[in-house]
Amino acid sequence: MEKSEKNIKMETKENRDRLLVPLSQTYHFEGEDISEMDLRNLREVTAADMIKVSRMMSMAGSVENSEEMSLEYACILAGSVTGRPVEFYRSLKAPDAIKLKNRVTGFFFGAT
Repeated sequence: MEKSEKNIKMETKENRDRLLVPLSQTYHFEGEDISEMDLRNLREVTAADMIKVSRMMSMAGSVENSEEMSLEYACILAGSVTGRPVEFYRSLKAPDAIKLKNRVTGFFFGAT
Protein backbone atom coordinates (compact mmCIF):
# COMPACT_ATOMS: atom_id res chain seq x y z
CA MET A 1 0.00 0.00 0.00
CA GLU A 2 1.36 3.40 -0.92
CA LYS A 3 1.92 5.96 1.79
CA SER A 4 -0.81 8.29 0.44
CA GLU A 5 -3.37 5.44 0.44
CA LYS A 6 -2.44 4.62 4.04
CA ASN A 7 -2.89 8.26 5.08
CA ILE A 8 -6.29 8.43 3.39
CA LYS A 9 -7.44 5.29 5.23
CA MET A 10 -6.14 6.65 8.56
CA GLU A 11 -7.90 9.98 7.99
CA THR A 12 -11.15 8.17 7.16
CA LYS A 13 -10.92 6.10 10.34
CA GLU A 14 -10.11 9.21 12.37
CA ASN A 15 -13.16 11.02 10.95
CA ARG A 16 -15.39 8.04 11.66
CA ASP A 17 -14.14 7.90 15.23
CA ARG A 18 -14.93 11.61 15.74
CA LEU A 19 -18.58 10.74 15.20
CA LEU A 20 -18.43 8.22 18.05
CA VAL A 21 -18.68 10.75 20.83
CA PRO A 22 -17.83 9.66 24.38
CA LEU A 23 -20.04 11.20 27.04
CA SER A 24 -18.67 12.69 30.25
CA GLN A 25 -20.83 10.29 32.24
CA THR A 26 -23.04 7.26 31.72
CA TYR A 27 -26.68 8.23 31.33
CA HIS A 28 -29.48 5.89 32.35
CA PHE A 29 -32.32 6.32 29.88
CA GLU A 30 -35.29 4.02 29.35
CA GLY A 31 -33.51 1.08 30.99
CA GLU A 32 -30.31 1.52 29.00
CA ASP A 33 -26.87 2.75 30.08
CA ILE A 34 -25.50 5.11 27.46
CA SER A 35 -21.86 6.21 27.55
CA GLU A 36 -21.37 7.42 23.96
CA MET A 37 -23.27 8.93 21.05
CA ASP A 38 -22.88 7.17 17.73
CA LEU A 39 -23.40 9.92 15.17
CA ARG A 40 -21.89 8.07 12.20
CA ASN A 41 -25.26 8.02 10.42
CA LEU A 42 -24.90 11.76 9.91
CA ARG A 43 -23.19 10.72 6.70
CA GLU A 44 -26.54 9.45 5.43
CA VAL A 45 -28.51 12.65 6.14
CA THR A 46 -30.16 14.19 3.08
CA ALA A 47 -31.51 17.66 2.39
CA ALA A 48 -35.00 16.20 2.91
CA ASP A 49 -33.98 15.08 6.43
CA MET A 50 -32.68 18.56 7.20
CA ILE A 51 -35.86 20.17 5.91
CA LYS A 52 -37.90 17.85 8.14
CA VAL A 53 -35.91 18.98 11.20
CA SER A 54 -36.42 22.62 10.18
CA ARG A 55 -40.15 22.08 9.87
CA MET A 56 -40.29 20.39 13.26
CA MET A 57 -38.53 23.36 14.80
CA SER A 58 -40.88 25.82 13.07
CA MET A 59 -43.95 23.92 14.22
CA ALA A 60 -42.61 24.03 17.78
CA GLY A 61 -42.27 27.80 17.50
CA SER A 62 -38.49 27.92 17.29
CA VAL A 63 -37.13 30.79 15.23
CA GLU A 64 -33.41 30.61 14.49
CA ASN A 65 -31.40 32.53 11.90
CA SER A 66 -28.89 29.71 11.48
CA GLU A 67 -30.91 26.82 12.80
CA GLU A 68 -28.37 24.18 11.73
CA MET A 69 -26.03 25.83 14.26
CA SER A 70 -28.48 25.51 17.16
CA LEU A 71 -28.49 23.03 20.00
CA GLU A 72 -32.16 22.24 19.33
CA TYR A 73 -31.39 21.32 15.72
CA ALA A 74 -28.50 19.08 16.86
CA CYS A 75 -30.74 17.31 19.39
CA ILE A 76 -33.51 16.64 16.88
CA LEU A 77 -31.11 15.49 14.17
CA ALA A 78 -29.19 13.27 16.61
CA GLY A 79 -32.47 11.63 17.60
CA SER A 80 -33.22 11.03 13.95
CA VAL A 81 -29.85 9.47 13.07
CA THR A 82 -29.46 7.37 16.22
CA GLY A 83 -33.03 6.22 16.72
CA ARG A 84 -33.02 7.49 20.31
CA PRO A 85 -35.81 9.82 21.39
CA VAL A 86 -34.95 13.52 21.22
CA GLU A 87 -35.74 13.62 24.95
CA PHE A 88 -32.52 11.73 25.61
CA TYR A 89 -30.47 14.43 23.90
CA ARG A 90 -32.41 17.18 25.66
CA SER A 91 -31.53 15.55 29.00
CA LEU A 92 -27.76 15.72 28.44
CA LYS A 93 -25.75 17.76 30.90
CA ALA A 94 -24.32 21.00 29.48
CA PRO A 95 -20.82 19.71 28.58
CA ASP A 96 -22.26 16.75 26.68
CA ALA A 97 -24.91 18.91 25.01
CA ILE A 98 -22.21 21.26 23.74
CA LYS A 99 -20.16 18.28 22.55
CA LEU A 100 -23.21 17.10 20.58
CA LYS A 101 -23.80 20.52 19.05
CA ASN A 102 -20.14 20.91 18.12
CA ARG A 103 -19.93 17.48 16.48
CA VAL A 104 -23.11 17.99 14.45
CA THR A 105 -22.24 21.51 13.31
CA GLY A 106 -18.60 20.50 12.78
CA PHE A 107 -19.76 17.66 10.56
CA PHE A 108 -21.88 20.03 8.45
CA PHE A 109 -19.05 22.52 8.06
CA GLY A 110 -16.28 20.00 7.45
CA ALA A 111 -14.55 19.98 10.85
CA THR A 112 -15.27 16.30 11.57
